[in-house]
Amino acid sequence: MRTTLQFIIIFLSLCHFSVAQSPKFEPAKVVGVPVSLPEDIALDNQGNIYLAQRSGIVKFDRDGNVDLGYGPDKSVLQDYYGYSITLDQHNNLYIVGDTSAVVAKFSPEGKLLLKFGSFGNGPGQLSAPSAVAVDNDGNIYVADTGNKRVQKFSSKGTLLQIINVNHGAQQTDTDVKDIALDADGNIYVIDSYVHHNVLKYSAEGKLLVDFKQVNAAKKPHYYPMSIAIHDSGEIYVAYRASHTIIVYNTDGSYLREIYHEFSDDVDDFLYGEKISIALDREGNVYAADFRWDGSKVIMYTKNGDFLQVWGNLYRTQELALDDAGNVYVLDKGHPYVYKKGQRVIKFDNSGKPTTLISDFLIDHNYREILDFALDIHGNIYLLSNTFTNKGILKFNNQGEFLEKYTDYGPNVGWQTFSNIHVDISGNIYLGDYGQGLLRKIGPDGVFQRLVGSAGDEFKLGEAIASDIHGNVYVLDYNGARVQKFSPDGKLLKTMGNYSWDDTRHRYNKSDMTVDAAGNIYVASNKQKNFFRIYDTDGNLKYEKEQQEFPQTLVVNKRGTKLMVEDKISDAYTVYHSNTYNPLEGYITGKVYHDANQNCEPEEDESGLAGIVVEATPGPSYALTDKDGNYTLAVDPGTYMLRQIFPNDKGRSITQSCPVKTVNIPSPDMGVDGINFSNHVTLTPYLSVSVSSTRRRRCFESTTTVRYENAGFATAPDA
Repeated sequence: MRTTLQFIIIFLSLCHFSVAQSPKFEPAKVVGVPVSLPEDIALDNQGNIYLAQRSGIVKFDRDGNVDLGYGPDKSVLQDYYGYSITLDQHNNLYIVGDTSAVVAKFSPEGKLLLKFGSFGNGPGQLSAPSAVAVDNDGNIYVADTGNKRVQKFSSKGTLLQIINVNHGAQQTDTDVKDIALDADGNIYVIDSYVHHNVLKYSAEGKLLVDFKQVNAAKKPHYYPMSIAIHDSGEIYVAYRASHTIIVYNTDGSYLREIYHEFSDDVDDFLYGEKISIALDREGNVYAADFRWDGSKVIMYTKNGDFLQVWGNLYRTQELALDDAGNVYVLDKGHPYVYKKGQRVIKFDNSGKPTTLISDFLIDHNYREILDFALDIHGNIYLLSNTFTNKGILKFNNQGEFLEKYTDYGPNVGWQTFSNIHVDISGNIYLGDYGQGLLRKIGPDGVFQRLVGSAGDEFKLGEAIASDIHGNVYVLDYNGARVQKFSPDGKLLKTMGNYSWDDTRHRYNKSDMTVDAAGNIYVASNKQKNFFRIYDTDGNLKYEKEQQEFPQTLVVNKRGTKLMVEDKISDAYTVYHSNTYNPLEGYITGKVYHDANQNCEPEEDESGLAGIVVEATPGPSYALTDKDGNYTLAVDPGTYMLRQIFPNDKGRSITQSCPVKTVNIPSPDMGVDGINFSNHVTLTPYLSVSVSSTRRRRCFESTTTVRYENAGFATAPDA
């Protein structure tokens, strides 16, 4: 899916800011295991999984938690390509690579402990080594592929033994692809591309079993790629041609196989260019499936039942963040694969995903969602811009479809929209890529005004953002310029260095996000990639050229957490600033319909869901649950609270009793029972549509009248 180690180095370089007050961001959590062209897989004695990838080595546990602190010495690792790994009983890591004639050993902390080997065909020299194994005494076995042999070294790197692999055939045909050791010290060798065979040698180098001869009567399998041996003696071999894992006993006899048919529903099948396998103590099988598009790690039981999968479960297109810290992903999906179209996924603070919107898009043929946005109430807005299905689709925070907006204002032309954003008041901004302006649409879906002058205000608009005052920011010139507008569309500031050359080519996507203080964070991916931070006055606080940078990012209102789609995660990565600290104080209460207007919640008075409660200064926000309850996370301090009501058709809410200021004296303390009493009026909201079929000769025309009540109350006599 993505590259790994290089981006950590690049992003951590943000530690070196030129201005003292600029934040320092460091990776705090990876959501989704990054699996990118895996060359090999191994497990340590605690069950952690190690992936050898072209970008580096990724360590993660069965719950998908990536160890961001792990990594072998990068100055050594960069010399390896097409490499193999294994771990000893002390969790030391061993690496060989077919572009390097060197064996390296690393401690569990990633420190280089041993390095030996040189290129050649003499004793102890290596040529394109493709696999490494270690016995319980620390002796190291290397599949010396270019020299068609296995070499055994001591734990210090001294040559002990050479086993030439020929088994009676022409040695020029031999292809030593992988090796493994059993509990008795026997050596198993995969001879792949010509003989498609597994050979068993004794510890002294004597050929004991030729698996191909033992299974001569069986259906042949071609191109064995990887071998793993369980403590029980069962031998697992992965075959590339049939995408099958065959299980043998120690004398080479066939026992069973693991194979799953291709499916659109479950990623339980193998079909990669290379399959590497490892086993845990229970006999579960971990298969690293090398695919040019969408590599996976798939876990099976020893009998082949699918357990779980990691890697390329998400194809992040855009990110959004709500005030509770939930992250929303607009996932690209596979638009032309059934049941794998675009979708919206919500991740809670622990990284647990919930798909909110998926089937609706497939069922209604929305196959090109360009962008999405959230409003303060958690409603989701999708921008569809296909030729036959254009519009703004609005869903509630549970992913239920509400309505579609198509009032874009005058001179729409080809409707070449590119971006969507919703400000704190619920106003919708559309980026009109073709005409170079913004279209402002009210919370009710009715067009309000154009922002900018058609044709010359924005050049290659990339992103839209807003602050808590309603000011609007537009990123254009391929990420080189930021313009700030007032809520009524007046240009306030221009930031960035840009020129006409920045509009000549559209490079990788750029993005922008704004925190509550008005600081602006820009990922500019034009000819040169820059990360920039501007303060609220438009002063450049930080700028650094990057080799690579995320194409979408979002920041929390406090400016302490940055979520990015980057190279070290599958879904997104969370970065914390040096000023980050979890909010420890809290305010709780209930928002309800005060039927008897006594300013006290009664058991028979219903709570109001989906109401935003704001605490200032900050600000901090919370959304009421289905029972009207809310919890605000805040720092110690004194706060004013207010409600922000949704713009509902057929429901009017008026606060009936005042709320006093709230004081949080110290961390780990909170205040309960800060309730909001309201008077709620419900009315019907009726709409009528009339359609008629075309009259034809000898047939009557049909007129259809449809009535719809989108309000909150019934409509008698309607």
